[in-house]
Amino acid sequence: MITYKEATLEDIPHIQYVAKDIWPRTFGPLMSPEQLDYMMQWMYSAEALYQQMTDEGHHFVLAFDGDTPIAYCAYELYFRNTPQLMMHKLYLHSSSQGKGVGSTLLKKMEDIARDNHQDNIRLQVLHTNENAVKFYHKKGFSKTDEEYKELGNGMGKFLDLVMTKKV
Repeated sequence: MITYKEATLEDIPHIQYVAKDIWPRTFGPLMSPEQLDYMMQWMYSAEALYQQMTDEGHHFVLAFDGDTPIAYCAYELYFRNTPQLMMHKLYLHSSSQGKGVGSTLLKKMEDIARDNHQDNIRLQVLHTNENAVKFYHKKGFSKTDEEYKELGNGMGKFLDLVMTKKV
């Protein structure tokens, strides 16, 4: 049975468990091993996740199949001081894809946005992540902009598509 819960700091290892499955599989073909290692440390070290959850106002929703973490979503309310929910992350363990978990997490984001009087949901997705782009289009998101992200440490830039959906 799949259950969902708002993550706490004690859930950081659960987030890391899912990230360690999905990131190499999804982004390994798109990044060099050095870039991938850098991104994992930058975004998913215990310290980075702690900072996101405490200092940056990111909330995580976790999905579990029994006791096993299978997916997570991270969001921020009033992104850039506007009434929009920024969905920073949505990742599913390979074992949970195609089971409706991503759709359920998106529905939860819509409910949270409505409950908190947000006008829309915004996300950014790597332009070459075709499966994710198709998924978001299918779920009613539209491309509204493009942004280059500087990775730092001489790792280069990546083009993200900005996608939004009214709620």
